[in-house]
Amino acid sequence: MSNKPALSAVAALLLAAVALAPATAVAADADCTKDPKADARFNPCPAADDFLLPMPGGLSLVFRRIDVPGAEFWGNARRVVQIGDSQGGIFQQPQRVMVGGAFPDKDAWYYYLGKYEISKAQVAAILGAGDMAAGVARYVELSGNPDDRELLTLDAAKLDRALAYPAAWLSWTAVNEVIDRYNKWCFADAACRAALPALTGGSGQGAGQSTPGFLRLPTEVEWEYAARLSGGADQFDEPLPFPRARWEAHAHVKPKAKADPRRIGTLDPVGGLHDMFGNVQEYTFGGFQAEVGQGKTGGVVARGGSYLDMNSGLRSSQRIEVGLYQVQGDQVVEVRSPTTGFRLAIASVVLPSPAFHELLSRQHESYLAEVRAATPAGQTLLNGGARAGTSLQTANASLTALNTLVASDEQAVREIARLQSSLDEASQQLALRNQQVCDRNMEEGVLFGALFARSMREAERRDTLATLRGKNPNLTAKEQAEVEAIRQAAASLRSDGAVYFGKYQDRLGDLIGCGRDQAIASVTAFREKITAGKVSAPEVALHDIFVRHLGEGVLKAEQAEARQGAIIEELKTRNVYQQL
Repeated sequence: MSNKPALSAVAALLLAAVALAPATAVAADADCTKDPKADARFNPCPAADDFLLPMPGGLSLVFRRIDVPGAEFWGNARRVVQIGDSQGGIFQQPQRVMVGGAFPDKDAWYYYLGKYEISKAQVAAILGAGDMAAGVARYVELSGNPDDRELLTLDAAKLDRALAYPAAWLSWTAVNEVIDRYNKWCFADAACRAALPALTGGSGQGAGQSTPGFLRLPTEVEWEYAARLSGGADQFDEPLPFPRARWEAHAHVKPKAKADPRRIGTLDPVGGLHDMFGNVQEYTFGGFQAEVGQGKTGGVVARGGSYLDMNSGLRSSQRIEVGLYQVQGDQVVEVRSPTTGFRLAIASVVLPSPAFHELLSRQHESYLAEVRAATPAGQTLLNGGARAGTSLQTANASLTALNTLVASDEQAVREIARLQSSLDEASQQLALRNQQVCDRNMEEGVLFGALFARSMREAERRDTLATLRGKNPNLTAKEQAEVEAIRQAAASLRSDGAVYFGKYQDRLGDLIGCGRDQAIASVTAFREKITAGKVSAPEVALHDIFVRHLGEGVLKAEQAEARQGAIIEELKTRNVYQQL
């Protein structure tokens, strides 16, 4: 039985997944007048469509609704989105993921994401169960910032102003203590419990049972989806949800930022969300992996960058690992990061009732038939290697059957024909898959060459900056430390560059291993992209360099340094070095 109709349907779904932007975006920014009557500790920029939850002590948690297209639980092709950025480094490589919501609406699912980073005031309100003095005292105990001790000495007005800054310097354990305490308080408080969105379970027995949502950190996918979508569906594929030239309006980062964060919500929002970029980076739900879903899990992921990051590095994909523990002298202590805070999401359980499980089971068959092939979970079933493997399994099964049918010539002929057809398809699919791998080696080789050159360029800039600032004979100890930090950053960038160049060499070797014909086909395919205007000037230059090195073969380690220098010099000669 032919599988062509099924594959045609799959192809249509895949095209839809790539071509369609998410249909539902975050609501456009409401006017923010910085109302002087607004409480700067939790909502300095109120909007009519904010979603508020009560907090102890009369404060509130403020959220924005993030819509996910489609009413289906299992999802649709429009929910398959790309995260990551090829220019963001080795831990931000692009990949496709499925985004989901927490609560259903008529035409979409949705979740709530904090409008602001959680402030010190909100943490103190939770820790003190409404007694701000007790909460501030507990916050000072948990904070790793010695300057927070000053909070104990401030009067009401000055204290309110100081508590409007984002809560940072808290360990992972402390952050989870705060979240747990708030959830338990909200479930016990009638007004908060009534305000919480809830998930209602299915139809039939158990219908109408309602399970309340709960507060947690957003997942990486939820965070990045909201960050990208906040610029509007038509800007979803851009590195930032706002023009990079306007970074000062939206992001508290260097070179404008000094050595401290700003109070929450003092810069312009994007899609109603404040401080998603810069100020303090934000913990997310789940451990750090080299790629989302990659396997090895380490510390905790922080998103969005902080006031110590440069504006040139801002990206919706920006992510960093924050350890849980660190060595301090002879002891191992919890990490309390000065640059890391958090914002909260309102989520729900997946299965609120047995009835809901029955509903999902009924929908699952349709999902498998119509949607799953277009999702990341189903993609492995469609790649050339997997299909070729299936065909080869069929061929082996046919061969086994053939051995038992030698007494029947008619049946043997049919089995031999089936075997030949399966082997032919397997050969075609393997050839296609191998060419795709070779094409990817070509593209990644160019990418890693660009990343190497970019790291070297950034290292040179930092060295120049450190040299210029270091010439001042009257530097304070703090300024000297900043100069040293810049030098260390330059050294780190050079280390990154060495890694990228190693991968550049690896891709050269991989493409050489493809053989002459497939390597030529990969070069030709890339040049067709250049002709079509789909490749930037730096990539064009790196392509030419990569092809020349391809002709030279893989150099020995002692010759690698000369090749690195040649890449940089040629990019400078072509006047594209600064474009990286």
